[in-house]
Amino acid sequence: MAWFKHVALLLIAALPRITALPVNDANDANDANENSISAEGRYIVTLQNNIPMPEVRNHMSRVAAIQYRNSGNHKLPHTGIEKAYAIGEFRAYVGAFDLDTLQMIRNDTRVAEIEPDTVVSIREETSYKAASQSNAPWGLATLSSKRRNTGTYHYDTSAGNGTFAYVLDSGINVNHIEFEGRASNGYNAVDGDFTDIQGHGTHCAGIIGSKSYGVAKKAQLIAVKTFRNQETLMSTVMDAYQWSANDIRTKNRVGLAVINMSLGKWQLRKFDSGV
Repeated sequence: MAWFKHVALLLIAALPRITALPVNDANDANDANENSISAEGRYIVTLQNNIPMPEVRNHMSRVAAIQYRNSGNHKLPHTGIEKAYAIGEFRAYVGAFDLDTLQMIRNDTRVAEIEPDTVVSIREETSYKAASQSNAPWGLATLSSKRRNTGTYHYDTSAGNGTFAYVLDSGINVNHIEFEGRASNGYNAVDGDFTDIQGHGTHCAGIIGSKSYGVAKKAQLIAVKTFRNQETLMSTVMDAYQWSANDIRTKNRVGLAVINMSLGKWQLRKFDSGV
């Protein structure tokens, strides 16, 4: 679900600042437990884009009718559709449905995605701990502060743990002490070995995840060698990208991985078909 995933990314980006907040005291924690909410049995259903409103209403009416029939006149604790959403072309609704109704929703071609509703909290998660890097490079320090001339980078200690960065570049010096063993060779789309003789790929990987200069200091860095020196072919870039995308999918890293391509300007040439 593109809209909800976009919101999730914004929340994740804010975690280093959120986790620096003071810990709630015991009374606050008890109050939170007493008033806790549950998302059990609730689902968010996203519809395909550009569906006419009459079709949207028709789908939701059918869902409501089947849910009512299956619940035996509300004898079961399934409430059906509770609220609908319309944001631009985005159409969705939320509710609690029995298994038969859920199956009908899945089989409807007008449905793009179904995901469980979840509980979101502003309370501090104990798995995150705030950390600060003194004398950090200016570009790194300003990522976590609005202050001018700051020299401290604030982040959480998890800092990319469990994530993967595929670096399509000139390679990575995987043995560099700054990478702490988190860098590895993935795929070579050009002739020769993985050695980064140009240095640009190691530099970019350092910005992503080196211990002293990196943003995500615990991320796994994967070298996808796309350049031998300073230039390569677009077809080579496509080969490297294809391998990276397939590797992310086959290793179940979707949502946990990014592909970095710090490429320069394109050299466009007119195509001569010879006709």
